[in-house]
Amino acid sequence: MISINKVRNIKIEEYKRAILYIDKRCYKREVRFNEEVLEYLLTKDTTLYVVNKWNNINDKTHIVAYMMCYEDDNYFYLSSVAVLKKYRKEGLGKILFKKFLVEGRKYKTLRLHAINPIMVTMAERKGFKIIRRNKNYFGKVGALLMEKQNEQKRK
Repeated sequence: MISINKVRNIKIEEYKRAILYIDKRCYKREVRFNEEVLEYLLTKDTTLYVVNKWNNINDKTHIVAYMMCYEDDNYFYLSSVAVLKKYRKEGLGKILFKKFLVEGRKYKTLRLHAINPIMVTMAERKGFKIIRRNKNYFGKVGALLMEKQNEQKRK
């Protein structure tokens, strides 16, 4: 059984350890969080979603995926999404991305940096456009800055 939870207090050590663990298994060294970067992100008003998977053997849940996003100036930024390899192809990334879109609907602009083709495709399908190519965004790893303008209803 899988559950997705919005976490209010991200500074809890369990969540920090889980994010670092998942990042280590999902991203190259240049791209993944280290404790210093993670602490910096936690000083922002960061929203964290975690995906918990129930383990029938030991009757406990463990975190298998997460998404972090935060408000910066006038936009809502998707900082990171990661799903452990064993749990990919189950639609967890898509579900998390939809939560980002829902969470960000009150902002004029949504932004993200995409480093893999899957994220680029998913974002383009939801109306995001590439606005800049950052060649060395993560050390030697490049990224595409993508943006979507939300339609604002006028009263």
